[in-house]
Amino acid sequence: FGSFSQYYRRDSGDYGGQGMMTKSSMVSSDGAFDLRKRGDNIDFTSRARLGYDYDLLSEPGSPGSRTRIYDLYADLYRRDWNLGVRLGRQTERNVGVLGRYDGAHLSYQVRPDVKLNLMGGFPVYLSSDSPDTSRVFYALGVDLEQVVDFVDTSFFVTTQNIDGVSDRQAVGAQVRYFDGTRSVVGVADYDIELGTLNTLSVVGNWYFDSGMDISASADYRRSPVPLTENALIGQSAVSIDELLQFL
Repeated sequence: FGSFSQYYRRDSGDYGGQGMMTKSSMVSSDGAFDLRKRGDNIDFTSRARLGYDYDLLSEPGSPGSRTRIYDLYADLYRRDWNLGVRLGRQTERNVGVLGRYDGAHLSYQVRPDVKLNLMGGFPVYLSSDSPDTSRVFYALGVDLEQVVDFVDTSFFVTTQNIDGVSDRQAVGAQVRYFDGTRSVVGVADYDIELGTLNTLSVVGNWYFDSGMDISASADYRRSPVPLTENALIGQSAVSIDELLQFL
C-alpha cells in the first residue's frame, strides 16, 4: 500500500525593476510505499519514502533537479529467535542516534523485559545526500521494561567518527512512566569526551475523568549538538581532513 503525489511550482517576480524573471519552475513528485508480510516465524516489512524534484529551467542559478530519499529499508524479524534486523536508510531518535542514517539496526529480545539494540552506519543530514562514508557511528542500547511498576528505561552509549577523528562520544538514558492517567518521559544525553550535557528533557501529562488534562515540559538543549564537524562552521575548509592540514 502507499500513496503518490505530484505538484508543479513556479516562482516569478520583478527583481529590481528588471522585468519579470522566473527563478524556479519545478515538478515535485513524492511517494510513500509500504510492503508487509507476516509469516509463521518471520515477519517482513519494507518502506520507501522518496521524492524527486525535476527542474524545468536547467540553467545557471536555478535550483537544479534532485532526488530525495527519506526512508528506504527492509526489516526482518524472526520470532522464534527474538531477533530483528533493519537494513537501509532509516530514522532513529533513540539510543543516542541523531536522526537519519544509512546502515543497520540489530535488535535482540533477551527476555520479555530486556531488549538489546545495536546500530551502526553513516549519518545523513539531508534527504538529498548520497551515502557519506567519511562519517560513521556505532550505538549500543538496552531497553528495560517494568523496572518498577509502570516504569520503563533505556540506556545507550554511542560513538561517531569523521575523517578518522572522534566526532561524538555520548551516553544517555530515557525513562518512561505511564499508569493509565499520568505519563512522564525524561531524556538525557551527555558527551563524555567534551564533558557537556547536550540534552535534558522532561515531558509530563495528567488526564482526568472529566476530560481535562494538564501538560508540562522542561527542556534544555545544546543546538547544534556538539560535534567535531561543527569546527567547519565559518571556515573555508570543506572537510575535517582538510581543516587538520592547517589547524
